Amino acid sequence: VGGGGLVSGVGLALKSTNPDIQVIGVQSVATPAMHNYLRGTSLPQAPTLAEGLAGDVEAGSITLDLAREVMDDIVLVEEAAIAEAIRWILREHGQVVEGSGAVGIAALLTGQVETDDHSTVVIVSGGNMDYETLRRLVG
Repeated sequence: VGGGGLVSGVGLALKSTNPDIQVIGVQSVATPAMHNYLRGTSLPQAPTLAEGLAGDVEAGSITLDLAREVMDDIVLVEEAAIAEAIRWILREHGQVVEGSGAVGIAALLTGQVETDDHSTVVIVSGGNMDYETLRRLVG
């Protein structure tokens, strides 16, 4: 979750089909702007592999209320978990995914999102990973 546009749109579509579907947002602990907004916290921001999620939420944006409405929870993942998710996706699926697109997989791999007894869908998007960062992550 960055500014909330994608999770709001997907969440509205899913919940209009089945209101019982659980929508869980994921952010890097280094980019907790939406988490801060929804939880009333003030965790600091730092450099992150999830660059596409970095920055503050836009005050007055329609996505703030929509995200609050459709998300059942929001979790934060560590940078190391994002790096491992990027490596896992490359190793298991042969896809290069940027950090922003790997946060959902990071939440699954670390057990922060429960997957027992139900189907789980993760949106994995974005391949804007610069070569040096990828080389550093995969060795």
